[in-house]
Amino acid sequence: MNVRAETLNVLFTQMLEKLEFPKVHKVALKKLLIEKLRLKFGEVIDESRSIKKKITEKQSQLEKIEEKFVLGEISKELYEKFASKYQNEVKMLRGEIARGRFESSNLEKAVEKCLEISQNLNGAWLSASFENKQLLQKLVFPEGILYSKENNRVRTIRTNTLFSEIEPLARVLAENKKGDSKKNRLKSSSVPRTGIEPAHPCERQILSLLRLPIPPPGQSF
Repeated sequence: MNVRAETLNVLFTQMLEKLEFPKVHKVALKKLLIEKLRLKFGEVIDESRSIKKKITEKQSQLEKIEEKFVLGEISKELYEKFASKYQNEVKMLRGEIARGRFESSNLEKAVEKCLEISQNLNGAWLSASFENKQLLQKLVFPEGILYSKENNRVRTIRTNTLFSEIEPLARVLAENKKGDSKKNRLKSSSVPRTGIEPAHPCERQILSLLRLPIPPPGQSF
């Protein structure tokens, strides 16, 4: 399409501005976002906890047979057989966690980083290098951006789960200045949506966010 780069850049920055929020709402947003995402990813977090529990059990079994071997209650052959079995099981379980499982603490770190980026998303984009612009765009809009020349509009198929939840929550906070029905409206806003996207892509988005560096104040992204 014969479209000026400046035109697309303006439309894109306007899109980014919609994902920003007033800094005064940061603390409340962090609390609400963590609560909402814990509900959304509760199953994955519980699975991670279950795996860690199994690892603890296997390590306890390993310690018991080591004690029996030291006390002469079992032969060297039996010790080596079961020690190898438990060690392999622990290795496999740890591999499952390393392949993408995340914990509640990681979720909190991801939310904090998301809010740090989002509160000045447009500024981060404008000051970023070409490489970091690509990283930021892929993080916020995992499936890219579409442009309609007929309507002169840009849109995206999907926004990173963390960033997409900021706008509706920030809007609720802004609309409740008087405090009327605030509790019920926030509760309604914090109910996780279902059928939006599979759990594993969301999990990858959070892990990608954790790996993305945040620049020191006053420096380019």
